[in-house]
Amino acid sequence: MTQNTGIPELRANQRRAIEALAAGASVPEAAAAADVSTTTIYRWQRELVFSQALRLADADNLRELARQLTSAADDALRLLVTVVNDKEAAPSVRVRAAAEILSQRARFYDVVNMQEQLADVERRLEAANL
Repeated sequence: MTQNTGIPELRANQRRAIEALAAGASVPEAAAAADVSTTTIYRWQRELVFSQALRLADADNLRELARQLTSAADDALRLLVTVVNDKEAAPSVRVRAAAEILSQRARFYDVVNMQEQLADVERRLEAANL
């Protein structure tokens, strides 16, 4: 039987192992959660269906983490802006907050620039393969 993803369904113990591994468990911990040996976990990791399902679970976890980090970053930026604008805060504290905002802005710019460059390279490769 297959799921909507086209990946065959995993056995219950394989799903437990994937849940444990995706949550950060070690191989011995995942083996215990799935009630199998560590050798079985290593063998499953070499199987296409299991490794694809694990990658999907990891990707889901990373997307959720990204959402949480975005929310926390919004809060952190508001706090830094509040500190920068607080006329009663010590000048050194205000300068440090301003420097952190500028530093993070520069990092963000670098990431966006790299993404644009990567997208350009990908377009060129795709055009060359046509």
